[in-house]
Amino acid sequence: MAKKWEKEVFAVAVGDEEGTCCTIEHGIKQSDTLSLMSASKMVTGYVILGLVNEGKLTLNTLVKDILPWWTATDLRSKVRVHHLLENTDGLPTFKIFGMCTQKDVIGCAKEAYGRGVKDEPGTTFTYSETSFYVLGAIAIQVSGLPDYNAVFQKYVAEPSNMYGCSFTGQQDPGAMLQCSTVEYAKFLRLVAARALNGLPKSAFVEAEKPRTKKGVKSMAMFGMGLPQKQEYGLGLWRMCATKSCSDDEIVYVHSMGANGFIPSIYRLGGTSTWLIVARNVLNGIPKSMDILRDLQPQAVPFSLAGVPTDCEMGCLGLTLKRGIKKVAKKIGETVKKIGKKIKKGVRKIKKGVRKVKEGVKKVAKKVRKGAKKVVKKVTKGVKKVAKKVTKGVKKIFSRRRRTAKRKGKR
Repeated sequence: MAKKWEKEVFAVAVGDEEGTCCTIEHGIKQSDTLSLMSASKMVTGYVILGLVNEGKLTLNTLVKDILPWWTATDLRSKVRVHHLLENTDGLPTFKIFGMCTQKDVIGCAKEAYGRGVKDEPGTTFTYSETSFYVLGAIAIQVSGLPDYNAVFQKYVAEPSNMYGCSFTGQQDPGAMLQCSTVEYAKFLRLVAARALNGLPKSAFVEAEKPRTKKGVKSMAMFGMGLPQKQEYGLGLWRMCATKSCSDDEIVYVHSMGANGFIPSIYRLGGTSTWLIVARNVLNGIPKSMDILRDLQPQAVPFSLAGVPTDCEMGCLGLTLKRGIKKVAKKIGETVKKIGKKIKKGVRKIKKGVRKVKEGVKKVAKKVRKGAKKVVKKVTKGVKKVAKKVTKGVKKIFSRRRRTAKRKGKR
């Protein structure tokens, strides 16, 4: 290990499908019971898959078809089991600091239900405990067991030979597992070997798929943007080496806990390796991730080039960058709309000008035609007057001549 970690308190365990090969105890023993926080989520993912394997529900089962009190006809009626495991159910976080105020899983699930659903299930990712309390209520309902810890014992702890591990307090299925590194390693080895509790291999593949890659608009954690290629599966994070994140490339998954307990699995071809960094301090993830990255080149037998290496819990910088892009996109769209309106207005003006020109031409034509008629009438009138004048003059001269003749005879 690097010298920079000499002052840190942690434990490390590394292994493969066969078992544990290497351990480090640096202020924490492998047997020390720790608060695993969100490392509990991976465990709950496999509890639910165990229930699916027994035919008690499916990933597509609607929550309303399991919980008798889930009776809303709004967006809550569309929430399915897989949405809860993916954190894409649309349920908001708990109102008071994201924490449940009830005393047990059922009470907390009902509190989560009472918060409603903000978004269409499957379209947004919200990392919270509400989803996992509802999963706990579902597990209790379909198993018929008295509490969530009893479900965990039956579907994960006993099949893995895990001793001294249990969900305590409110038994939050997403955060309240107490366990030691050595016991958690038993579970992680079986997951790496795809040999847990008689589950088919397809169940492990399904759990590790980047399920938020399709249909989810954006990935954020605690309101901050997550890096591209960091996706979520069934209760675990999938770190992708490429944008396609296919099953044929490196499969790197982990379930980071807030206190710095981070179990991870690495697959490529037929090779599987697992690694645990165990710490038990407030906001322990950043340093545990740094320790994990320092260990990966030595512990993982293949390159992890391309996988995200920072901002695992979200970065303000990414949020701002994406926010600026979003604003710029909206400005661009607005400018395009204004441009279209201006073009439409110009077309209307041109059309109006054409109509005016056509109107002027018609008026001019009518004026010319009218003027010709007037001139013709005036000319005709003048001719008539001239004819009458001429005729009158002739009459006058004729009268004078007759008068002159009469005077001459006298």
